[in-house]
Amino acid sequence: MSVDHSLMKLGKLPARIDDRVPRMMSVLADIVPAAPAAHSWSQGRSDWGMLGNDNLGDCTAAGCYHLEEIATMETARHFNPSTANVIAFYSASTGYNPADPSTDRGGVEVDVLNFWQTHGILGRHLIGHATVEPQNVDHVKQGAFLFPGLYLGVALPLNAQTQDIWDYVAGPGSEPGGWGGHCIVLVDYDETYITVITWGVLKKATWTWFLKYCDEVHAVLPAAWIANAKSPGGIDVSALQGYMTAISGG
Repeated sequence: MSVDHSLMKLGKLPARIDDRVPRMMSVLADIVPAAPAAHSWSQGRSDWGMLGNDNLGDCTAAGCYHLEEIATMETARHFNPSTANVIAFYSASTGYNPADPSTDRGGVEVDVLNFWQTHGILGRHLIGHATVEPQNVDHVKQGAFLFPGLYLGVALPLNAQTQDIWDYVAGPGSEPGGWGGHCIVLVDYDETYITVITWGVLKKATWTWFLKYCDEVHAVLPAAWIANAKSPGGIDVSALQGYMTAISGG
């Protein structure tokens, strides 16, 4: 089955390493529960909101807001952002000026997360964030299980524009980055697929596709996740906060 994503916007700039940001394995507790073979945070929710990513390259901002949505899904104070909220965050975190379309260049994921860490989203802050090795599927599953979703960067091939389920198919249109960089949020996984939030909906991709095209993974812990009595389940919160002082200043 074919779809047409060709008119959708992307917006992830090349990955940048920030030595202040820890590896996920550095902030796990001594006793860490094993990741199950399958796990879901989406609860089958289908509409997550486009949040401007049909007209702007604001996927890095939209991804942050989706993570905050996941962190509050099961609470009475569920986070329900507006497109205007997300565009304002995109502008503040990347330098986008709505009056100058040439500034709609996208964002660097780690820089956008650091901005969230320092300035918050509508008064909502992070405990912290950490990087995960994209080629280590066990660690990716561990992060997707322990944290409320994962913030991914992918180098989309051209054939991703017309695949209902993203899969690696060798040949014309399969080159990583042939279309461009995109930020998506991994919200569910099983032994065959990951499920991500992109352009406001859930979309499946095979693990083969993930290993071919994912070039950065970030485990993100919103403060709301703990404030709403969610167990950090194996995350050393104090260690993560300690690493983040270099970014947020305390």
